[in-house]
Amino acid sequence: MEAERLTRDDILNMKAGPETDALVAEYMGMPPARCVGVHYVSRDMALDAGDPSLEGSVYGEEWEAVEPPPLSTSYAASRAAMVHLSKTHWWELKSPFYPGAPWWLGATPHNCTGWNGRPDNQVAFADMDELPLAVCKVFLLTKLDAGEAAT
Repeated sequence: MEAERLTRDDILNMKAGPETDALVAEYMGMPPARCVGVHYVSRDMALDAGDPSLEGSVYGEEWEAVEPPPLSTSYAASRAAMVHLSKTHWWELKSPFYPGAPWWLGATPHNCTGWNGRPDNQVAFADMDELPLAVCKVFLLTKLDAGEAAT
């Protein structure tokens, strides 16, 4: 989703994979890159520049891209999104009422009394293998509900 606002349908139609992982990681505040090296001014460089006080100051950094964890495909990784959202929302997982019925996962804000059953933040999914993607979708739906989901 380049430079356009995500809609509920966009989120519900997302597929598991790196694009979904990157979007959820961005909203979780995970950095897309990390510093792998810092270059400092040596004594000789400072003297050559005519300013000994420059010694030890930073003149450059090296960065590398960081792949987001597989939030939409790994249960263990998706727990990070659950923990992050648990700061502001309650989670509820509902098992099927009869064989072949869908599972349901949803989140409701802490300031509501009990589970309010808000359908905007619920996602149905076929089996537990799809739980990580459902976590990501519910996470993004709560951001959309809060007016935060754009890109």
